[in-house]
Amino acid sequence: MPPRRYATGQLALHTELGLNVPEPYQQSWVSTGTTRKIEQGVSSAQHTYPKSYRHGGTLLDHLRFALRYEPLDLRLLSAAFRTWGAEEIRLWVQQEPTGERSRRAWFLYEALTGQTLELPDTTSGAYVGALNERWEYVAARRNSPRHRVTDNLLGTAAFSVTVRRTDRLEQSWRSALDQRARQLLRQYDPALLARAITFLYTTETLSSFQIEREQPDKARERRFVQALRNARKFNPLDPAALRTLQQQIVEGQTPLEGWRTDQVFVGETVGQGQEQVHFVTPQPADLPALMDGWQAMTARLLSDPSVDPVLAAAAISFAFVFIHPFPDGNGRLHRYLIHQVLEKRDFTPPEGIFPISASMLRDRRGYDDALESFSRPLMEHLDFELDPRELTLTVRGKTAHLYRHFDATTLVEYLYGRIEDTIARDLSGELDWLSRFDQIFQVAYAQDLPDVQAKKLVRYLMEQRGRLSNNKRPQFADIAPEKLRLIEERARQVFAENDE
Repeated sequence: MPPRRYATGQLALHTELGLNVPEPYQQSWVSTGTTRKIEQGVSSAQHTYPKSYRHGGTLLDHLRFALRYEPLDLRLLSAAFRTWGAEEIRLWVQQEPTGERSRRAWFLYEALTGQTLELPDTTSGAYVGALNERWEYVAARRNSPRHRVTDNLLGTAAFSVTVRRTDRLEQSWRSALDQRARQLLRQYDPALLARAITFLYTTETLSSFQIEREQPDKARERRFVQALRNARKFNPLDPAALRTLQQQIVEGQTPLEGWRTDQVFVGETVGQGQEQVHFVTPQPADLPALMDGWQAMTARLLSDPSVDPVLAAAAISFAFVFIHPFPDGNGRLHRYLIHQVLEKRDFTPPEGIFPISASMLRDRRGYDDALESFSRPLMEHLDFELDPRELTLTVRGKTAHLYRHFDATTLVEYLYGRIEDTIARDLSGELDWLSRFDQIFQVAYAQDLPDVQAKKLVRYLMEQRGRLSNNKRPQFADIAPEKLRLIEERARQVFAENDE
């Protein structure tokens, strides 16, 4: 007879309290067997513990288990505390006033619910982190003397993502992509580097618009390029600065004095009178509090050197696009914020740029999957109605709690992958292309060819890896055969040398 198993930890809290929030990523079970097993999936990990982990099965037992063995799901715990009530937590702290897990539960209860339990401040016990660094990435400690707990959330109790420690993220962190990019840039002449970076700013701009299936006019393109060049100076904590940048991006819309006032959604037409809704944004009335929380988290992540810059960029930028504070332009602002954070945290080389949108554009399916890691489970817990004719959507009930806290692990992993890709393909590729172009152009220019004709010839040679195709050759019939042969030989030599 195979071993039976019973839900425990946060999964058990979710089930037994009937919580209307997504299930936790780590789903823990205690079996009647003797083996420990982990089954890793895309959207969850099943952790089966042997029978020696069995406990009394009360809600408090499940909470104790979660605090000891699981990365914490703040959205789930917030819902659990509000549903469960305060008395059992209060009695637990009274019985174990210096216990590490009882004090963490006490701190999290008061922080996530905003309710103060009728308990005196604790006066003894070593400080312990609210989140367990073994399972999750944390921010620098901020002591809560009442609980003798260090508030190490990545944001605040009002708004914070969580990021689980994974082998993939640990490997990405050790790969030191910022240092790899700096080393790459040091190999090239500053003048050539400046030309490449100019091109990459334009590439990033056009790619970001193309993701939204838009083609900006030259004026909007120039404004966005300039905004990217000034990203380090941009202040995302200033609502007026965000609104000004949004107006520069979308153009033609009435300037906002606050955040959007209409309920919006992301969807697609799938038939006559039929619309498929992919993502429902927070209700307009919830935006002021959500944006205040987002800005508090942003302030912490921008100023805390102990937090990985890529984690900070993913947390800030993806949380922004999920809040969706504007009627339009949120996606482009979200991708702009990636650059702003990486610049501000000195991850981007001072003379460089990571054209991440170009990598996202090449990987549209992966980008959509990353966004849906948040939106897909969220949609199962929203009650809404769409008028397909008017394309207006009504959301019923309170929903702000679904956007305040979420697991951003997949998003950080995704962003690390795009940075690695853009270093290898866009940054390295453009520098390599310009270097080869210059080497071949020097020979063409030395043959007294007109500048335009020389550039045209070199571009054709670059397309064919140093060879001029027969159908292009008639365009250069006025060049002496020996000069043309010399240029072609040098082009083939450049490709052979660089490919070694």
